[in-house]
Amino acid sequence: MGQCVDTLISVEEELRMEQRKMSDKLTHKQRVIEAQEHQIAALDAANNRLLAALNQLKDRFQDQNSNARLLSELSELKSSSC
Repeated sequence: MGQCVDTLISVEEELRMEQRKMSDKLTHKQRVIEAQEHQIAALDAANNRLLAALNQLKDRFQDQNSNARLLSELSELKSSSC
């Protein structure tokens, strides 16, 4: 009977040690996931800033093209025989 109790205690200690290891692994994995979530949020923010800058550049380019067309049309009017 005493040997059976000793075996149960030994198995219980092994299970507790295994449980601690699993808990440590889960904690580590949770930290990795949180870090990845943080990185994703930072990348999303950077992506949004880049898209906004790209849209500003497109708007400026379109404005410059509109101005160039207007100047071209004005030049044509000046050079016409009217």
